[in-house]
Amino acid sequence: MRPHRLQLHALGPYAGEVDIDFDPLTADGLFLIHGPTGAGKTFLLDALCFALYGEVPGARNRDTLRSDHAEPDAHPWIELEFSSQGARYRVHRVPMHERRSRRGTGTTQQPSKATLARLDGSAWVPVAEKVTDVNQAVGHLLGLTAVQFQQVILLPQGRFEQVLRADNATREQLLQKLFDTELYARAAAWLDHEAKRRRLDVAAGERELATLRRQAADRWHTLVADGAVDAHDAEAVGSVAAEALGTQTPVIDTGDGTPVDDAGALDGAGHDGPAWPADQHELDAVADRLEALAVAAATEAADTAAELAAADAAADAARTRADAWDRHRCLLDRQAELDAAASTLDGDRRRLADADVADTLRPALGDVERHTAAADDAADALDRAMRTVARRAHACPVLPDDAALPTPGGEVL
Repeated sequence: MRPHRLQLHALGPYAGEVDIDFDPLTADGLFLIHGPTGAGKTFLLDALCFALYGEVPGARNRDTLRSDHAEPDAHPWIELEFSSQGARYRVHRVPMHERRSRRGTGTTQQPSKATLARLDGSAWVPVAEKVTDVNQAVGHLLGLTAVQFQQVILLPQGRFEQVLRADNATREQLLQKLFDTELYARAAAWLDHEAKRRRLDVAAGERELATLRRQAADRWHTLVADGAVDAHDAEAVGSVAAEALGTQTPVIDTGDGTPVDDAGALDGAGHDGPAWPADQHELDAVADRLEALAVAAATEAADTAAELAAADAAADAARTRADAWDRHRCLLDRQAELDAAASTLDGDRRRLADADVADTLRPALGDVERHTAAADDAADALDRAMRTVARRAHACPVLPDDAALPTPGGEVL
């Protein structure tokens, strides 16, 4: 948060209006508020906090901020312009105060008011117009509560030691808000969760390994007890099994609760173990069973490979059908475009045919226009002739009814 301008009127020790422009003061990055005791230095910081949060630090009461030195009709208010999160804002507040009644001689209590606006170009756009909404919006913009703002930005006089002596939980909460450590807290929680999950996986793996070791020891004991292997093979196979299971040598349960490290130790310990077979008949049977298991495993692997191949073929067929459908859809779109073009072409053809007919009729239309013009001219000439006859008839003398008209031979009729 960066303050730009603070204006107040009839608040605290200031009876009139105060206007502070912070931009010139912060040009060098540091400035000092100084003056004699009681001049109002601390109140400027209190006013800054009140403008933002509607609260004042220390022992002051926000409902008694109106200046005792102001005129009775003076209206207290405060306005702060500040920038936060890349935008400029203006908060305006009116504290609760007593004003003179318009009627009578008493006073009336005026409730507190607050508005918040954001500068958009050259105009202020309203953001919040209620006290609670303004308080919530400012807290969201600054990322600090009023108490945290007072502890970090405006530490009241006499409370510095209180902050230093705060318990770990209070300081941790304050520092988390101040330095925005939520990301690191989430990372630590994720790492802790992953560590627990991995420990559970390791424990499950160790349990499974212990189970496999017990099963291997039981099977080994069964083979030794049945005389399926001789001492030399038992030692060799036991060493391989122990290496595979992560132990030096297999531990064999002899049945009496005494563990023996390997098959050779069974004879050396004097136990009445089974007689080792002298022929290879039983070993061949074991080998046959192992070979059968290997064949079954190979068959299962082949079946799995066939199923995978069938799945790949089905996927290829699905992709082919999808490609065909895409091509079909493109052809349908192209067909629609061609139909639209054909419709346009038909319209052009009709207009062209109409133009050809017009070209054919244009000479006859010219003849008609010429004949019409000639008829109009003849009508005009006839009209002029009739007007001329009328004028001449009007100019001739009027003869009596019984006047004799001369004949062509000079006779009087």
